[in-house]
Amino acid sequence: MQESSIDFLVWVHTLPDELRKPLAPDRDHLQETSDIYQFVIDSQLFWRVWMIDEWSKLWINVERMGVDNKPESHTLRLDDGTFEKFECELYKVEDERRGSQVSTSQGQSRPSQQE
Repeated sequence: MQESSIDFLVWVHTLPDELRKPLAPDRDHLQETSDIYQFVIDSQLFWRVWMIDEWSKLWINVERMGVDNKPESHTLRLDDGTFEKFECELYKVEDERRGSQVSTSQGQSRPSQQE
């Protein structure tokens, strides 16, 4: 896996339709994902992107205290239309796409230049 630089944080504001409760019986396995997504929304925080996958989807890392008061670490793929990008200083993220990229808050990508 390679690294890329991006210049935005994400603010998650909407729960995807397939994660809305009550979940259908065939979607019960998504209960934890729904809870984590809702936690991120309720936090009202800006989140750093952890990874960009091979389909250019953004992932964040969520670390929180679990119901048993033990630390939990989760990764969450963000669905299009559920978040907004806010410009910030460049930082590095894991990138599964081919070719090194710099992604911008305007959603554009350009080849990165060697430093």
